[in-house]
Amino acid sequence: MSGRFLVNARAMWLGIGAAISALVVNIAATQHGLGFSPDSASYLSAGLNLAGGQGLVTYSGDPLTIFPPGVSIVVAAGRVVGLDPIVWMRVFNSICIGVTVLLAHVVAKRYLQSRLLLTTTTFYIAWSLPLATVGQMLWSEPPFLAASTAFIAYIDTIRDKNLTTRRTCVLASLASTAFLFRYSGIALIPLGAIIVARYARPTRRIERCRLALRFAVVASVVPVLLMLRNLSADSTLMGARSPSADSIISSLHMVASTIGRWATFEASETVAPNRLGVVIVSVVLVAAIWHSIVAPQSRVAPLAIYNVGYLASVVLAQVTTALDVIGSRLLSPLFVPFVLILSVQFSNVVRSRGVGWRGFRTVIAVTAAGSLLVASLSSLVDLSVRSSRHGIGFSTDGWRRSSLAHAAARLPSDSLIYSNQPGGLWVTVRREPILVAPERTAWRSDALKPISPGFLRDATCSQTYLAWFYDATSNFYEPEELRRPAKLERVSEHSDGMLYRSSGQPSATGC
Repeated sequence: MSGRFLVNARAMWLGIGAAISALVVNIAATQHGLGFSPDSASYLSAGLNLAGGQGLVTYSGDPLTIFPPGVSIVVAAGRVVGLDPIVWMRVFNSICIGVTVLLAHVVAKRYLQSRLLLTTTTFYIAWSLPLATVGQMLWSEPPFLAASTAFIAYIDTIRDKNLTTRRTCVLASLASTAFLFRYSGIALIPLGAIIVARYARPTRRIERCRLALRFAVVASVVPVLLMLRNLSADSTLMGARSPSADSIISSLHMVASTIGRWATFEASETVAPNRLGVVIVSVVLVAAIWHSIVAPQSRVAPLAIYNVGYLASVVLAQVTTALDVIGSRLLSPLFVPFVLILSVQFSNVVRSRGVGWRGFRTVIAVTAAGSLLVASLSSLVDLSVRSSRHGIGFSTDGWRRSSLAHAAARLPSDSLIYSNQPGGLWVTVRREPILVAPERTAWRSDALKPISPGFLRDATCSQTYLAWFYDATSNFYEPEELRRPAKLERVSEHSDGMLYRSSGQPSATGC
């Protein structure tokens, strides 16, 4: 008994050590603060406005509906108790990454008998680029990863203990928490219901179906309430988005490219053909389908169903809605379950062929594991050093020193500011509202849009400025195209952009 306790204690300390290492690296890499993107600015501004009593509205004055409010609620909670929001979210993100690693270790420990394979799997996850990439940004992925990995860890136990009402509610609360941070968390509800109906104890099918229905109902409460709130705010269920131009083939191509970059330790987000990615995705899907259909009594069958189901939900969302290009961010929730499935398959192959870990084979195994971890750690250190020196996104030195942003900060307080980088401008100057410049096309769409009537009205009726950054996306109307309809005139030129002002006068009609 004492020997088993010592083995379990060592294994747990292994997981704790890996989690702490991931947490410390994330803290060190974000000494300039978490990385900021346009999404980050929406999360942070909505959280600060919520703490200030203005509700869940972003820096542009619009209600936050295109993203769930989880991150903004966390920001507001820290603000209410007097914490600096940037420091608080930096710590919160790092804790979430550490929790994700620890929970992944707990699940891996149930599947893997080899201590070497368990150690390699745990530290490979802890030192991975996918977790570091999202952990160093003010995004919703870190808490979503923690919630979804907790969901995986908890649902893996439903075969071992009776799924009581209390345990069903705990599982449902994990699915609801995941949805509160990312809308893609809604996939956990049908996936959880399927797994409960198929594998939960007690063994009677009718009882399992009742438990699955109870889980689905309880887990749906938060999503339904949030969608009703969104309907009342802007008449959409999950925010207004354009239709997608992606196909199933192009979406699967993005998936394979991303997985291939993970396997080759590439931090870039280029979508290029990657045969290794195709091989890895194929192996994982074949293994997952085998465990969930051909060998449904397999220990890892629930994890296999999760892999197939969540990947299918990502592809379905991509082909129906104009989301970001599939990359490390969108696929990060699949990283841990993919690694676990691959580790289990490797363990099964070794066991079926009777390969032991003695003598020369031990040397080969240790060398291979060490090489994998060294390569992973080297890539992580390289990414983290670059992040700690220069910052990420809107947290970089260039944004902190932006002469155009500082010129915009000195504008009259009653003026309106439009920009083709509204998120970065808000992060730098912290004044509201910062409005989005007229868009030529919707996000990831080729369909032309007319110049925003709201912009033209403000340019005529109010003191309106346009802060135009050179380094920005190209789906906006150029200042030259807006010069005549909005009566724009140049105010000042800067190293990173230009500042324009409307010269229109308030008219008797239309204002």
